Amino acid sequence: MTTVLLVRHGESEANKSNVFAGNVLNPNLSEKGFKQAALYAEYAVKAYKIDKVYSSNLLRAYNTAKACADLLKTEVIVDEGLREIGGGEWEGMTLDEIKDKYPEEFLIWCRDISACRCTGGESVEEMAERFIKTLTKIASENDGKTLLVASHYTPIRAMQAYALKGDFRAMQSFDHIPNTSITELYFDGKKWSAGEINICSYLNGLVGHIPKALR
Repeated sequence: MTTVLLVRHGESEANKSNVFAGNVLNPNLSEKGFKQAALYAEYAVKAYKIDKVYSSNLLRAYNTAKACADLLKTEVIVDEGLREIGGGEWEGMTLDEIKDKYPEEFLIWCRDISACRCTGGESVEEMAERFIKTLTKIASENDGKTLLVASHYTPIRAMQAYALKGDFRAMQSFDHIPNTSITELYFDGKKWSAGEINICSYLNGLVGHIPKALR
């Protein structure tokens, strides 16, 4: 049995400004994001026996993973398959701008996210297939170990649905994922399951906001 601690990156400069950042725009963590990363990392190394640390290739996830890796005195293993969805024309736009310019697509994102395709970019289905395949490969290669994996909002939401419901398409029923929250996943060699999701009790008032456009 492999344990995967799936962590959403800390607040990024894009999150702070309600800007859509997929896997093209590459913002760093905000000042608050670095604080969140320090808090989750301290909690994670005390609560779990972590063997390896993985991250997507995007800066906001990498620096979130690095906060934990530094405490463990280990490296961050980067895998592009763990990255966020490709945002296409949405990249760099505010959520309100997307809502105004692409109202039909944005409504699907808000009401049935699994059926959405970012205009000119990746579909949620394509992203989910890529992410689940990557995470399953990583888990299979590390049987019996505990891995910390830093990733992003859309992949984590899809993975929660896949592990708990058996289908990423159930992701609409899952709540907003706070920055630097931890989701406990387990892989037995064939099937995924989940423990507690969206753990963030350690954030001490630094839980991120849900953008108004997504409520």
